[in-house]
Amino acid sequence: MRVLYYKREKCKYDFIVVSDNEELLKIYELMYSCDSHWLTAEKPDLHKIRKEFTVLYAKDICCIYCPQNTSTAFSLLPWETEIQKIELRDTNALQIIENLMYLTLVPEDGILTLHGAAVAKDDKAFVLSAGTTAGKSTLTAFLWLRGYEYITDDEIYISQKTLCIEPVFKKLSLRPGGYGILREVLENPLSEMHYVESGTIRRYLLPIEQKTRYAHYKINAVIFLEGYGSQTPYLKKLNTYSGFQKLLKGQLSAADDKQIPAKYKTLAQLSDKTYEMRYSDLWTAETYLEHLQT
Repeated sequence: MRVLYYKREKCKYDFIVVSDNEELLKIYELMYSCDSHWLTAEKPDLHKIRKEFTVLYAKDICCIYCPQNTSTAFSLLPWETEIQKIELRDTNALQIIENLMYLTLVPEDGILTLHGAAVAKDDKAFVLSAGTTAGKSTLTAFLWLRGYEYITDDEIYISQKTLCIEPVFKKLSLRPGGYGILREVLENPLSEMHYVESGTIRRYLLPIEQKTRYAHYKINAVIFLEGYGSQTPYLKKLNTYSGFQKLLKGQLSAADDKQIPAKYKTLAQLSDKTYEMRYSDLWTAETYLEHLQT
């Protein structure tokens, strides 16, 4: 039995995965740049593990136990006293863990989280926001290969005081469809790109260094991606009301009652930088971003 500890920067809760599934833990070591360690006990006590790690790191812990060759997992979250049983059935264990990671993503005070990716030219950042499978990560990978700096994917942390992105590194990964698109439009899109696989899930990992050039990035634009394909492409500035509504939906975590006014104020300030974009191909999207830099 091994335990994998994932330290989440700028979040109130860290994350632990306990499992005897070596393949599953190896995937998380690669995707989240963390290490796993042997656990002496054959059957883990999640209450004891959470207590020990909370004391060790002075931070609340989210625990999930995924035994191999079973259809059941178990979780113990910071706001719960009882262990919860999770039936996997047809759901991949990898997907269950990622769902719990988003459920327990509670940022530190003074930080707003948005679902999206972020790239930059110099110290000016572009936030790319879209739903799952809408092409956000594929466009991000394309822009990185075209010379943009990669900041993060999925989880964007924004200071409410400065309105700047505070980089928290997460490996950029692509589904097979996104990787296929890159191979079609670029001559050599890292043909030897490493991938991880669990059941029916495969993710291609881009070899991006963890360190960013700057500690903070000024947001030049927040771009909501409205589709990729044969429809007529466009880039349009959103009014503050429409921008606020989209930003509100794009938050990764709900604020407690005391935090809501400050977060709404931050969203209102960001709403003046919002755009909507539909692009027919990746080259068109790059052209639109160049337009926003002038």
